[in-house]
Amino acid sequence: FALMNWLLLVIRNLNYWDSVSTLAGEVADPGKTFPKALAGGVLLVISMYLLPLLVGLGVTTNNSDWTLGYFAQVADIVGGRWLVILMVIAAAVSQLGQYQAEMSSDSYQLLGMSERGMLPKCLSMRSRYGTPTIGLLLSSLGIIIMISFDFMDIVEMLNVVYCMAELLEFAAFIRLRLKHPNMDRPFRVPLP
Repeated sequence: FALMNWLLLVIRNLNYWDSVSTLAGEVADPGKTFPKALAGGVLLVISMYLLPLLVGLGVTTNNSDWTLGYFAQVADIVGGRWLVILMVIAAAVSQLGQYQAEMSSDSYQLLGMSERGMLPKCLSMRSRYGTPTIGLLLSSLGIIIMISFDFMDIVEMLNVVYCMAELLEFAAFIRLRLKHPNMDRPFRVPLP
């Protein structure tokens, strides 16, 4: 059971790299910017996972020590209380960044679908700054509802929905490439 939960969390942590594509219209020259940003992001993610794991393994090799919150214990052993505080602050800032990215992605997806007639027109309403207001409110409502769920239930649900969305995304990608190969796109996946 613990292995399954671990696997579900790993899958969840590696999801949503494709969500950045919903913001392609907001980025100057996404064909050059996105590959650089994604390459940098992959390197950062690998180093941010690998470095703490190596330090944690250097502190102990006892598997029973690896429980929820263990990195804070490693920080305390390695650097003391100040490192624990920095680690907690870094984790909070990271979660805030992930929340912001998810909210932006979700709201622009709803906006785009509304502008193309797939969802009600009211979802294409923007603020005076161009922010998809109704999309942000609906995303917030979804998060408020999910607060009452168990974390692992949310992870399982998100993984299932993500897998279905990926299948739909790849089907749309293939269909558009076959039916409209010369369509103008803000970002084009380089294929041979």
